[in-house]
Amino acid sequence: MKFLAGVGVAQLFEGDKLVATANALIDSSISISVSTEDLRAGLGAKLLGRYMHSSGMTLKLTDAMFNLEYLAMNTGSDVEIGGDAMVNEQVTATGGKITLTNAPVPFFGNKVNVYVKPAGSNLPYTAYTVTGGGKEVSIAGEDGDYCVRYMANNAAATKILINSNFIPKTLSVILTANLYNGGSCDVSMDNASLAGSLQIKIFRFQLNGNQELSMTATGVSNTSIEGTARDDLFLYNLLK
Repeated sequence: MKFLAGVGVAQLFEGDKLVATANALIDSSISISVSTEDLRAGLGAKLLGRYMHSSGMTLKLTDAMFNLEYLAMNTGSDVEIGGDAMVNEQVTATGGKITLTNAPVPFFGNKVNVYVKPAGSNLPYTAYTVTGGGKEVSIAGEDGDYCVRYMANNAAATKILINSNFIPKTLSVILTANLYNGGSCDVSMDNASLAGSLQIKIFRFQLNGNQELSMTATGVSNTSIEGTARDDLFLYNLLK
């Protein structure tokens, strides 16, 4: 006898491309269902037969690690290299001007703003509009150290663009979980050991597009993907 324990390791494919490997799962759940219709007739409405329809299989994977690819696949997006990111830095003003490390770009729209306040003060940030694509900003204040916030392009950043009308992607999934020896006439529960693995292969896995990132002061934000199999489910019992 054997028992299934622990979580699996999932590999996600988009066509021939391996797009993600989930090896830090805290949940890997499969649900198989079918709807039934009873045929009842005659005196006492006896059960004459049952019609099965609308079979389905759903899969849920919850990863302990944040994975931008999950969010991209759920929203039908692609991960791109390079993007705009907030920069927080401290610079020194000389002659009423400060020089930024990076060339600022717009936060929203076309206006390029840089937000400045004296370092160590409780004063609010003052917005200065930058023109000409330069790094030098003239400010109304005394020379000294200033805290600066602005948006700049970061070549090392990764980004996704989510359209308001998106279609979740369809993937292929291979989920592998461990099988262990259990109690039987010749194997003691006290000597349970790895017996092999169960491998579940889904050719067409349609994501449902639902995604939640729950961030709290005392918790870790997990990422998950859920969806429905659109083809047959294949189970492989792989023994050592």
